[in-house]
Amino acid sequence: MRDEYLQIIPKRFLNLPKFGFINVHASLLPKWRGASPVQHALMNNDKETGYTFIIMNERLDEGKIVDQGVHLSLIHISEPTRPY
Repeated sequence: MRDEYLQIIPKRFLNLPKFGFINVHASLLPKWRGASPVQHALMNNDKETGYTFIIMNERLDEGKIVDQGVHLSLIHISEPTRPY
């Protein structure tokens, strides 16, 4: 996993807490893993995106999914508006 400074967090630290670390990712994993999930959703005309809470492991944006939810409909963003 990575922190805000884009460094891999060593497994020895990930194993310290009894229940692990929780990561919030700005996509409905497993779709759009990585650093720019919202941009990829827009570029690929996805109709919606959301969030995923995962228990962090040593791999990037993988781990047990704890919760997911849709939080943004992209239909209004990705479709051009038409004047009246």
